[in-house]
Amino acid sequence: MVAKVNGAIAAGSVVGHDLAHFTIAGDDMSDAAKATHVIETIEQKATVVLIGTLGASTRVAVETPNGWTASALQTALGGSWTAADFTY
Repeated sequence: MVAKVNGAIAAGSVVGHDLAHFTIAGDDMSDAAKATHVIETIEQKATVVLIGTLGASTRVAVETPNGWTASALQTALGGSWTAADFTY
C-alpha cells in the first residue's frame, strides 16, 4: 500500500492535471530545428510538461485534457514522424 503523506494524498501523487505521454520517433530530435518543430506542433493543442532525452525516440508528457490523440499528432507532425501513446 502507498503511504499517505497527510492521510489523504498518496506520496508521489501529481497535483494538478493528469498527464498523457507520447513517444515521438521517426527522426532525430537531438537536432534543434526538428525538436522545435515537434514541441511547437504539440503546443498548438497541449501544454508540454516533460521532455525525455532528445534522440531518435523521445517521450513527451502533456497535461490532460488536451486536443491530441497519437494518431492526430502523428498526422500533424507529418513527414516520417510517428507518435504513439505511452503507458507506464
